[in-house]
Amino acid sequence: MMSAVPTSKHMLHLIFKPRNRHRILKLLLLGNYFNIFAFALFGPLFTIFALQYDATPFDITVALSLYSLTFGLLIIVFGRVQNSIENKRAIIVSSYFLLTLAAFSFLLVDELWIIYPVQIFNGAVNAWMVPAWKTMYGKYEDQGHESEEWAMADGGNQLLIAAATVLGGALLTLYGFPTLIVLVGVLQLIGAFFSLQVLAPDDAAT
Repeated sequence: MMSAVPTSKHMLHLIFKPRNRHRILKLLLLGNYFNIFAFALFGPLFTIFALQYDATPFDITVALSLYSLTFGLLIIVFGRVQNSIENKRAIIVSSYFLLTLAAFSFLLVDELWIIYPVQIFNGAVNAWMVPAWKTMYGKYEDQGHESEEWAMADGGNQLLIAAATVLGGALLTLYGFPTLIVLVGVLQLIGAFFSLQVLAPDDAAT
């Protein structure tokens, strides 16, 4: 008699079973995953990066605050602006290429004060991307599977952050910040090239 208790293999199939997710949704997830993984290689190490330039605890908190302040203010402004921009796809693609520049901008830091405009630039770029990305992602969700698909985005993000945080620490130990920052920029660039496929037309133009 077959057991009614599902096996681990069956559970994995239920969680990860393939479904006809829209092509755009898959591309948005893929680009997002590259972005999050790249960010998490460097982000948790930001304090160590700033300490190289004799940053005090106050200096570090100001730099972190500048990112959040810029993001928080501009995302409201950009969200309103993007209401009148029909082509959200172009916004997303441009954002990923700007994220590449934002990553490489940390290579410009050779004095403490340069960290501040770099943080502002990173906050502004992310604020430009997020409203368009969330609008597109919501548009192409599979009806009846919305909760699952947001869980795929957020859960995938957290798993990638967990892995990238450890890997970033190992890479920093072995190779130092310049190599790590270049890798972050390259991963963002790969995500940007994947995002170009979002521009291809389909039945639900946005």
